[in-house]
Amino acid sequence: MVWWSWTNPQPNPNERDIVVMEGLTEEEMHDREFAQLVQRCLMVDNLSFTITDAILCAALEQFGTVQSIKLLRDPKNPGKCIGTAIVEMETAQQADIIVKQMQEFMFMVGGMPRPARAYKATEAMFIDHPLRRRKSLELRFLTRGEPGAREAFQKREIAERHAFERNYIQQQQRIAEEELAMKQSENFQELRKKYESIKDNKEIDMLRQLYKLPDRVR
Repeated sequence: MVWWSWTNPQPNPNERDIVVMEGLTEEEMHDREFAQLVQRCLMVDNLSFTITDAILCAALEQFGTVQSIKLLRDPKNPGKCIGTAIVEMETAQQADIIVKQMQEFMFMVGGMPRPARAYKATEAMFIDHPLRRRKSLELRFLTRGEPGAREAFQKREIAERHAFERNYIQQQQRIAEEELAMKQSENFQELRKKYESIKDNKEIDMLRQLYKLPDRVR
């Protein structure tokens, strides 16, 4: 498995033969590879903000082989996960199965009480992927006097307000999840101590023999 940050896929040693055999140009071959990549991928959101690549991989590998994962992060705080990931499976069929299962059943990842959601990937999700390098965006600055500038500035103000509200909600959710994770760890340690205190208790063995109970599984 390759843990990626949109790294280039390994080149196919027979790629040149495929191009010649199918009569495709390199540009057409590139477009086909990108389309196949999108079909193999899905977006998973509503994840815990403490999610890791390894936890998400372990949760999804029951459906197939996970090829790569990209956890999306806050541009202003790269170390902060926003609870969304793009996952590449081995085949498009495996990605379809995950999306179908997560739409029909509640699927929780990492023990957090929030059901994850899955959607098929779209080209727009791969804006920074090397295979999409030919598909560029045109960006420019707007001044308030230009046509359409008023609507653009209104949308920016709405987006900034939504971002502020989202960050506040995410902060509260993160605090609640960290407290829950701490309680789960404390409960586990407490149960572990209780088990260690009774596993070699001779009085329990005497009671077991007295009431003819089956041997304990060690």
